[in-house]
Amino acid sequence: MFRDLRMASFRWETAEHRCHLAKSPEPNVWSVMGVNKKDHPELLLHDDAYATPLDFIIVYVDDILCTGPSGGINLGKDQN
Repeated sequence: MFRDLRMASFRWETAEHRCHLAKSPEPNVWSVMGVNKKDHPELLLHDDAYATPLDFIIVYVDDILCTGPSGGINLGKDQN
């Protein structure tokens, strides 16, 4: 599916993490995985092996739900 291929290619960085999306066994659920830059400052070939789940994204047709712990990932949006 086009959407799944695109989402699997997403990579971005925050101040604290190098992030990517990882598909779960449930087809509509994606994990936002992050490698802590403090623990692993250099980009590694198999960086994903050091990633931990930060948040989750549920996708259904054209609806997207993002969930995770308070203070999870700041995507630059105003928190007020």
